[in-house]
Amino acid sequence: MGNEISHLEGALKAEKREVRASDEPSDLSLDELGGWDRPPIKRGDSLNKKLEWLQQAVKEQADLMEHELFKMPETNRPMPKPRTEKEGEEQNRRPWVGNYVKSDPLKRTRTVPRLSSWNIRGETSTVKGNTLDSRENKGKQKLPRVSSGNYQEIMGIKVPTWRINVERAKKKAYLYLKTIMMDVRHRKSYATSIREDSVPAYVMMALGKSAPSFCRHQAIYCNFVSEEGRKNPILVALEKGRRWKRNALRKKNQGKKPVLADKSQNGNEEEDESRPPSPSPKSLIANQIQGLISRIEESARQSGGLCRDDEQKLDYELEIAGKLAIQFSEYDNVLQRLRSVNEEEAARKLMSLMNDSRLMMQMHANRANARWVEEAEWVSPHVYDPSSLVLGRADSRLYKQIVKSMLEEGKIALQLIDAGEEMPTNSDADDGTLSSALTIDLWKPLQDFYPWKVPLGDRLEGLSVFSRRLLQSVVDIQKIAGVGAVKKLKVILCIDEDEEPAIRELLPKMKFYGLTPENVIIIKIPRYPGVLHNMQDSQMTSVQGSPRLLAGTGWGVLALKWPGVAFTVDPQTSRSNPLDGTVLQWLASVEVEWINTQLIFDWERFGPDTTINMDFCATAIYCNDDRNANMAMEVIRSGSAGNARSHMSLVLGRKENNRDSCNLKITDLQTPKTRMLMMQAESEENVVTCTHRYMIKTKTLQEIVLGAHTFRPDIEVHGQLCYLSFNLADLSSAPGAHCAAIIGQSKGPCLKTTVYKKLWYHDIGPHLAHQDIQSAFQLAAISSSTDQAPVVVKSKMQTNKKGSVIVIFVVDNLVSKMAHRTVRLFLRSEMDELHIVTSIVGDESGDKANELLGSFQDNFARNKVIHKVLKRGQAKVLDVMEQYVKEVSADLVVIGSEQLSKNVSEVMGSFAMTVVKSLTFIPVLVVKVNTSGDCHKPQETYGRPAVRCMFEVRPTCRPLLDFTLDKLDHSMDKMYLAKPRAIDNNGLETPAAQRMLSTFADQVTANEFAVIRRPLRGEPTKSLTQAVSADKIDILAVQAPGGKSTPPHIINLLRAAKSSVLVFRTHEQTNS
Repeated sequence: MGNEISHLEGALKAEKREVRASDEPSDLSLDELGGWDRPPIKRGDSLNKKLEWLQQAVKEQADLMEHELFKMPETNRPMPKPRTEKEGEEQNRRPWVGNYVKSDPLKRTRTVPRLSSWNIRGETSTVKGNTLDSRENKGKQKLPRVSSGNYQEIMGIKVPTWRINVERAKKKAYLYLKTIMMDVRHRKSYATSIREDSVPAYVMMALGKSAPSFCRHQAIYCNFVSEEGRKNPILVALEKGRRWKRNALRKKNQGKKPVLADKSQNGNEEEDESRPPSPSPKSLIANQIQGLISRIEESARQSGGLCRDDEQKLDYELEIAGKLAIQFSEYDNVLQRLRSVNEEEAARKLMSLMNDSRLMMQMHANRANARWVEEAEWVSPHVYDPSSLVLGRADSRLYKQIVKSMLEEGKIALQLIDAGEEMPTNSDADDGTLSSALTIDLWKPLQDFYPWKVPLGDRLEGLSVFSRRLLQSVVDIQKIAGVGAVKKLKVILCIDEDEEPAIRELLPKMKFYGLTPENVIIIKIPRYPGVLHNMQDSQMTSVQGSPRLLAGTGWGVLALKWPGVAFTVDPQTSRSNPLDGTVLQWLASVEVEWINTQLIFDWERFGPDTTINMDFCATAIYCNDDRNANMAMEVIRSGSAGNARSHMSLVLGRKENNRDSCNLKITDLQTPKTRMLMMQAESEENVVTCTHRYMIKTKTLQEIVLGAHTFRPDIEVHGQLCYLSFNLADLSSAPGAHCAAIIGQSKGPCLKTTVYKKLWYHDIGPHLAHQDIQSAFQLAAISSSTDQAPVVVKSKMQTNKKGSVIVIFVVDNLVSKMAHRTVRLFLRSEMDELHIVTSIVGDESGDKANELLGSFQDNFARNKVIHKVLKRGQAKVLDVMEQYVKEVSADLVVIGSEQLSKNVSEVMGSFAMTVVKSLTFIPVLVVKVNTSGDCHKPQETYGRPAVRCMFEVRPTCRPLLDFTLDKLDHSMDKMYLAKPRAIDNNGLETPAAQRMLSTFADQVTANEFAVIRRPLRGEPTKSLTQAVSADKIDILAVQAPGGKSTPPHIINLLRAAKSSVLVFRTHEQTNS
């Protein structure tokens, strides 16, 4: 019932507004003729009823006019007899009949009665163009058309029951029609959002009490920046008016009347100083001057005519010029002081006055933004430190494992929001041309602006900022939770509406970066035009053609609750497929419990292991369990307000509970009272700033995001226009939000400006290079590359760097597939070559061999994979292999073995064992079928698994360590240093083993690898075999002397270890 009533009231208000907007209606409706209380009319009889009521109205009006005419004293005609009413006419009399014409016949303005002239109780009221007066005729209203029993009282107002029934029927029919249309279009709901035409209303609501003063100063400022641009017609008019008035007074005092000259030769009337200046016709002051002249002319006409002598005409023009100069009270005092000042000082003062108007606009905007902050009481926030949490229930390892499990199950979604950053892209950017940061390949402008800052190492060209951000997120999550977590990861991309088409086209070209296409949701953030107060209509209106600014980061959260605004992308056609229902409903259906919200252009998130801060996420879940916090934000602490101003954030706690932290925007702290909050925090050296990274419960968003009023939109002043923006920071202070502040290690993005200058590129080179040298990132980027969006590895001098040459010998068995999957881990860049080789006796087996090699397709370095079939004839397989390895200058040989995995005391007939014993001049990697690690297992996506590599530490194993560290990825792989015979009989680590492990651990750490030391008890074969099984090692690396026979303990390890074994030999030691 409540919805029906509100719908009815909204329809009535809309109809009243429409009627007031037009002077005369184009057609008469039943309500206009019959009044509010008319009885319902059967469909089909409307026209007959209209004509009947109109005929009766004309008759009654004619009687009234004749009656008033005979009452005039100029006539002596007798009063006519009133027309007798026929039976039934009394029932059809409208309430307004008899009150339509006032007693004065000279002011009988003909106006058709309409709904806007009736209030809800059936009484007439005076509106524009209507001569009726409800106060004079209030007692004559009678004959309601509906009996009292057929009314219903709504909010104290009696409404005919039949009208309510009609509204119910209309609404029911509309809902039926809407349901049918949604079913035809296979949708569950229609889009809901803040429309562009409703932005002015939101601006007025946000301004509140400051709205009248803001509009007044905006009108003053607009006179200085009218359509004529920098000429400022009002400034010219005021200056010329002041100068003309001064000259005219001087000539008048001298007894000389100024001669009104014609237009100057160039046709510009403003240059003629002998007459008052004419401001721009489109200027606001021009309309006021015209109104002023009209009022003076009307006054002169009433005083007896327009004839004036020259002296009167001069005084009249002086009056016009003087009032021109003091249209607004702000100008009055200034112009009075400027009568005896030179021209330059006058112009400077007037420009200062213009700036004062702009400052007043900003002041009122600041008051509106800070109003909610001033009404609350604030204290220093309680900040949680992950490194100092009490063990027990808050054990960080436990909560980190929970975070990992949730990532594996797809219960944490990633939301990336575009803040609209822009930057120059070429050396001609001084003209002001900027591009969105999302679609820029940062290497290109860096080479254009600062070519000497491009590092010498490899770089990945063809990756936009958006691609780098998403690829790094995929690599980091895969490293934490595995490839399965990437397939289940839900990503919500909130993109600027201007860049949305480019991003939508890019996703299929880059194979969705390894993500599942159905799990990638896109939301467009709109851009709104500026808002200006229209003096003629006395209302805020959007200025079409003005610069459009982004609606803000808060829009990305608001849109999660709106149906029909999000969509997925078709992998084949790149078209958008609208999401049924809201994003929050979709997240709930796929059992997502938390949303990790970040900004896309968060530059510190472009490095390895940065997307998911495990300490922050674990602490957020702990605060939710023990502290009833339903969201968390990452913060930093400093002693000065520098970070707060650059990050546009100050975190404070509520006085009633300082554990509920709120992120206050700097734009909300621009009044004297709110500035004291910043000064107090700075005096206490406890300035807490948000890094704009959040963990939010999905259920919490369902509860607290109720609409646009959940956020406190900011009023931003740009020139003469004001804009509305929503900020993500307001979510922490929304009703029902309990936000925990968790200390972080990185500073986060700077939001002081969204427009970056050329100087920003000066120091970006090392950061890009640090990201590009990650083998996992390179592999992910090259794997996502397509012909439509190629990714190329280049160096500064455009020369190809010689990569490693790896040769793998394959046959048609399972272990060869495992060896192929393992060898991909050693491909660091596009320069590495992979030779997949098999051998045949003669040409009759050529087709089968080519078919076998075709099954080892490698999609990750397609242009560096070489398939080779060796024809050995009568030669031995081992001789042909050795010859090919020397021809291609191989750096590593890889071979699989099934025989070495058998549980026998002595392995007979193992070809892999023969290769290790024979190729004594090159490292050999033997992949065993019983390897306990995960790197050889099939992967669901292109993702690279983490490798666990264990080294047998010996005094001479430094070359082995260098070789392996160069092939693996420091951002993902782990190194285990194992030293047999390192534990004495007392169970203590020997000093020699301790020194040796410490030395090699420092070397591994210097290469940024994670290192774990394993001092072992007993002889090498048994102790290493046990350690390999316990730690699930993928590769066991041992060193053998080059050019010499293989040591017995290495042969034993090849047989016993449940892992792949890398037997390393240096080229320098070879004698063959």
